[in-house]
Amino acid sequence: MQIFKDISLVAFDCDGVMFDSSKANQTYYNTLLKNFDLPPMDEKDFHYVHMHTSATAIDYLFEGRVDLEKVREKQKNFHYPDLFPLMIEEPHLRKVLKILQTDFKTAVATNRSNTLRPLLDHFDLTKHFDMLITSMDVVRAKPWPDMLENLISYFGIGPENLIYIGDSPLDAQSASAAGCHFIGYGPKDLGAEVHITSLAGLPELLQPIK
Repeated sequence: MQIFKDISLVAFDCDGVMFDSSKANQTYYNTLLKNFDLPPMDEKDFHYVHMHTSATAIDYLFEGRVDLEKVREKQKNFHYPDLFPLMIEEPHLRKVLKILQTDFKTAVATNRSNTLRPLLDHFDLTKHFDMLITSMDVVRAKPWPDMLENLISYFGIGPENLIYIGDSPLDAQSASAAGCHFIGYGPKDLGAEVHITSLAGLPELLQPIK
């Protein structure tokens, strides 16, 4: 079993790691599509939008089909918190965060935008993180390394002291570009140093700076 030593910060992606948000995101984008009499997403469409920022997803789904300004107006009027009950929290997330907080700083780095904090507040998880960073906080979202580099700078650590847990190629590319450690959650084709299918054993993989 590989052990990551000298870790001071543990950062998580949100969708696909902390939460199974598949049903919520499908409902969100399919509702927008239905508003413009467009068919629902197919599997390829969903795979793409689930990884990317909302702005990129909207461009992907609607550009050349509908006036994008009209779509963005619909977005403004969509009450996303209505979808929070469709989000499924990772079974071991809460317990693992409490354990990690003893020895490590914790953060979220996600391509979500202004829905992250309301989501964490809804599940009473915000208090378990030392920093939240979204696509709205950087010029370039994942797969660029900007979010992780911001975390490294904010906490005054080296990239080797940061471990990032993600579930998509965008997460893997971001971690690689930032020079930090990467644990793949779920899919085994991410080129991660370690792959896990549950957060339960995460604390056993990490050793803090002595």
